[in-house]
Amino acid sequence: MAKKIIVTIMGLFCLFGTMKAQYTPTKGDVSIEVSFNPFIQDAQFSIDGLKIRYFISDKNTLRLNLGFSKLKNKHREDLSIPQSPVRENFYSDNAYQNAKEQYIQDLEEYEEEKNEYSCDTYSTFNLDLGYEYHFYTHNRIDLYAGAQIGLEKCWAKSKEVNYSDGYESIYTKKGRNSSGQKSSIGFGVDLFTGIDFYVYKGLYLGTELGLGVEYNSVNNIKEEYKTEDPSYDYESRSYEIDVKDKSIDTKIKITPTLRLGWTF
Repeated sequence: MAKKIIVTIMGLFCLFGTMKAQYTPTKGDVSIEVSFNPFIQDAQFSIDGLKIRYFISDKNTLRLNLGFSKLKNKHREDLSIPQSPVRENFYSDNAYQNAKEQYIQDLEEYEEEKNEYSCDTYSTFNLDLGYEYHFYTHNRIDLYAGAQIGLEKCWAKSKEVNYSDGYESIYTKKGRNSSGQKSSIGFGVDLFTGIDFYVYKGLYLGTELGLGVEYNSVNNIKEEYKTEDPSYDYESRSYEIDVKDKSIDTKIKITPTLRLGWTF
């Protein structure tokens, strides 16, 4: 009797050990993954996109990548606040009083024109559809290769609002902003191979190496000027610039990102 109990317990331990050793995904599993770049110098944290995988078998996987971003910079003129004579910026009561009077004058002008500003916006959206073949899996390691096609759309815009004698004037440029960023549409085809390392069951880290061809076409620039100033002989004026910029880029790339995902 004791022998049977021992054999049963050992069998349960073996079964548990086999189940625990299964880290890599199998048919029917779904994984959700984010990729981020820890090497960017001008940002503390940046998520590059979202990837969804569906394992149609133990070896074959369909994947969908979604990426998006939006940047908006709004600028208004700054005002210098005068410092008291005890500060190092001024050495006499006279200088301080002059600076204070100038500040009050600037502040009154600012109140009249407080709605003046310039603004740049830049947005991106990309969508990739792909296939993966997982040709080697062992314990925590999963190696795969595949291909994908993708679409990327970018929008750029700048806007300036000015006032003169109380009349508002608005200048808008669509297709390019003052930072030089452009509206465009692009298509790409990529061949890739990658590795996933499963830290604990469904949790994994990974990276990819790929060869890609990308075609990009820049959109036209549309400019519009509107004014309320009656001294102008028009209320609005607009025109379009026919942009001919196109590019084809072929490159081998190692994605400089960490990929963090969960399979369930």
